[in-house]
Amino acid sequence: MRDIRSMPAQPRADSKEFDVGVAVSEALTIALMNVSSTIQVTNTACSGLIAIGVSIQIQQILINLIRNACEAV
Repeated sequence: MRDIRSMPAQPRADSKEFDVGVAVSEALTIALMNVSSTIQVTNTACSGLIAIGVSIQIQQILINLIRNACEAV
């Protein structure tokens, strides 16, 4: 794994603006499929919060974190 300090400062060519709240909502929908109904998750992400990056990569990270958290409960 590359050291985070060695990552380029310039955004990747496929980076673009995306709504973080939408990305979180979509990731939650996917991550919570087939999860026990005893686990409750509340989404408090603000819509309108804009980031620059590759939204699908952020969603993949969120999905993994959410699934890991659900499995740990």
